[in-house]
Amino acid sequence: MNSYMNKPSDFIGPGNKFAGVGFAGVLAGFLAFSPSASGQDIHISKAGSGKKVNISVDGFGGDRGGILLADTLRKDLERSGWFHVTPSAVATYRVLGESVEKGGRLTVEGRLAHTGSRRIELSRRYEGDSREAGRLAHYLADDIVKTVKGVPGIASTRILLVGSRNGRKDLYLADYDGKNLAQITRDGAPCLSPSWGADPAEVYYTSLVGGFPDVYRIDLQSRKRTRVARHPGLNTGGVVSPDGRKLALILSRDGNPELYVQQLPAGRLTRLTRTTHAAEASPSWSPDGSQIVYVADTSGSPQLYILSARGGQARRVTFRGSENVSPEATGISLSAVAGAVATIFAASIPRGPSNS
Repeated sequence: MNSYMNKPSDFIGPGNKFAGVGFAGVLAGFLAFSPSASGQDIHISKAGSGKKVNISVDGFGGDRGGILLADTLRKDLERSGWFHVTPSAVATYRVLGESVEKGGRLTVEGRLAHTGSRRIELSRRYEGDSREAGRLAHYLADDIVKTVKGVPGIASTRILLVGSRNGRKDLYLADYDGKNLAQITRDGAPCLSPSWGADPAEVYYTSLVGGFPDVYRIDLQSRKRTRVARHPGLNTGGVVSPDGRKLALILSRDGNPELYVQQLPAGRLTRLTRTTHAAEASPSWSPDGSQIVYVADTSGSPQLYILSARGGQARRVTFRGSENVSPEATGISLSAVAGAVATIFAASIPRGPSNS
């Protein structure tokens, strides 16, 4: 049997994306690639859960900005997985509106009409810099998804990532479609495990910029950086609780990598795991902050475990694989490698005591 390597995926929330393990619902998709081939293409396949809604965007007009906006909107709606963009003659919904550029500012009037009842389901104005046509289209796309399907869209989310230019690693920020890539740090030092704070204007990550693996916080508006964990040994995997008052992280201050919770900003530590012959990694909070999911190789290979944020007995979530991650709400999503293929799976959260 081929071995698995499971690894935490990202939780996507409105306006941001959390890198690391995150609680979420069932994930209907998979990602396949060859980890052994540098620069290998990534192929994404998406399975629908029902018939897509036909929608038209040919009722959107305006100047050059309007053309770009309509094109971005079309792609956003298709990528959402909820819609099929069609001519208005066969569409259930039609997007109407126009954009006006004046004095370096762009104003977008967007409306969503049901072609059967002719009722206007959504009417909203968006304003921004004239160079932000794509960003305004993302906002409109998310409002359309919310109006029609009742769920948050992903078009206005952002991706926090570690990038490398000429072998120098730094933090970057990009729109969900990869556009508007912006460099956050310019250290050229090894860094890893970026995650969003409870306030989307803050990010946390591990960096060796000071010579040791410590956890830092960056304010994206001021770009001020603060070291929040500098304990002896390894400091990594820093993820902030939903209320912003606690930081789950992995420390080796006592010799073995263990899961801790650190109070913010005071710094008081609570050790949650005591596995002298195993290592923990990739912690993530449940949406209500009551539980933490993490990776541990207690069984001999990295598996997912879940425990109360106050401590206690951990429960094992996965029972095969070699690196599992990425929990969310009613289930846990994780990526697993079987042979040369990486796939994203969904697992249910266990109830009752662990039998591991």
